[in-house]
Amino acid sequence: MPPVLLAQRALAAAASLARVAADMGRRRRRPPDDCVVLDRVVLRDELDSPPKIELSRSSND
Repeated sequence: MPPVLLAQRALAAAASLARVAADMGRRRRRPPDDCVVLDRVVLRDELDSPPKIELSRSSND
C-alpha cells in the first residue's frame, strides 16, 4: 500500500476515534442538581410482610 494512502487511512481512523470520544464526553454530562440519581433499586418480597422497595441515592459529586 502506498505511504500516502496509508497516511490518509490513519488520519481518517484518528478522526473517527476523536468523534467517538467527543460523543462519549457529551453523553456523560452531570445530571442537574435538582435531579435524583439512583444507584440501585432493591426489591424485596418477604412472605410475612408486603413487598418493600428500597432506593439508595448517590451523591451529586
